[in-house]
Amino acid sequence: MRRLWPRSLFGQLVLSQLTLLLILALLLPVLVLVILHRTANEYDAAQLRHDADVVAVAAVAGPSGTDVAAGQLGPLYGERGSRAYRVSSASGRIIAQGGATGALPPSRDRDAELGYSQTGKYDTYRRAVDLPGGRAIVETAQDRTRPEVIVDDVVAAFLERAFWIIPVILVASAALTLLLVARVTRQLRGVSRQADRIRPATLGTRLDTTGLPMEAQGLAAATNRALDRVEAGYRRQSEFVSSVAHELRTPLTLVALRCDALPPSPERDALRQAIDQASHVVAQLMELASIEGLPPTIEPIDLQAVAEAAVAAMAPIVFRSGRSIEMSDRRAPVPVLGHAGLLHIAIANLIDNAVRHTPPGTAITVETGRSDVTIVDDGPGIVIERKEDSARYRSAGQQRSDSAGLGLSIVARIMEAMGGRLDVASNAPGARVVLHVAAAD
Repeated sequence: MRRLWPRSLFGQLVLSQLTLLLILALLLPVLVLVILHRTANEYDAAQLRHDADVVAVAAVAGPSGTDVAAGQLGPLYGERGSRAYRVSSASGRIIAQGGATGALPPSRDRDAELGYSQTGKYDTYRRAVDLPGGRAIVETAQDRTRPEVIVDDVVAAFLERAFWIIPVILVASAALTLLLVARVTRQLRGVSRQADRIRPATLGTRLDTTGLPMEAQGLAAATNRALDRVEAGYRRQSEFVSSVAHELRTPLTLVALRCDALPPSPERDALRQAIDQASHVVAQLMELASIEGLPPTIEPIDLQAVAEAAVAAMAPIVFRSGRSIEMSDRRAPVPVLGHAGLLHIAIANLIDNAVRHTPPGTAITVETGRSDVTIVDDGPGIVIERKEDSARYRSAGQQRSDSAGLGLSIVARIMEAMGGRLDVASNAPGARVVLHVAAAD
């Protein structure tokens, strides 16, 4: 079954506000109408009870007293009014009556309930009074259909003129709530984007809690404390790798010297090759530790000049290894943002990888684009082993990841630190590696 309730906080609040608005729009007018009519009935009952008391006092004084009562009750009890009174004996004989014709309901049974009641179009109040001739019933009543009934007119006028206020208030309340919620969720989305931009090169960044609601400040503060711990662990790891790599350089140098002192033999050559490979890995580890230790300063750089310098530095090594290298410019580059030293290391690493993991006679080409550098060779290629969000690299034909993977990992880390990215094509034979640098615009 499809989920109808939205998952976002803003969506839930919008849906709840719309639901509440609909319920109030349906129920509030009914509730107001009921309250108004109840209030009007209470007012009518109070007025009719007061008038009944006046008539009862006058009836005790005798027939002439009821005439005095008629004058005291006011114009609503006149012939053109909407109210009337009646005094009747316990047997139902009418002792006195007055007021508007037709404003009184037919005579009730003498055992009818006393007090205020509504029967059809009549509002009636009944009370008992003791007269010299015995117990009598005083009734005051009004005809609600007559225009002189001011309370009903007020109710009708209120409903006609003031009901538009109800939907306006409801809509204004909902709009104000939604604006407030939109402001809060916009702040939360801003902090989420800020957290999403945190990378290993920007571990020093902390979430800005200014303006966040109190309920979210605790989560943001806890996230900042977690980032403090991650950054500290990350720095310790980088320092440890750097220390280990530095400590390995001296033993490897001594082993290399002792190896060079051995008589020439195939075993010595194989040992020397293994020592060189280990020294290369240690050097790469030290480069990686230096990259992790301090985020680089990003500034405008000349992509073409950096690539040419890296090719010029690596060309003697390439040619001595029996491979070839050339430089080509596919199109005029645009200004880019990066770190010239780190980009030089990245290009040199890729050229060195191509030399180390391709057979003699391999042609290496370095191409510069508008905001990218591509290193292409026609060797055996690179195999990419992907696992979740990470990738491991090895030379085609190798059964496990080797120093080619470490070199590419260093290059990928350099590009991430500069805000760029590394793309490795797995088409074998041949490898194609692209360094995408952030454009200045």
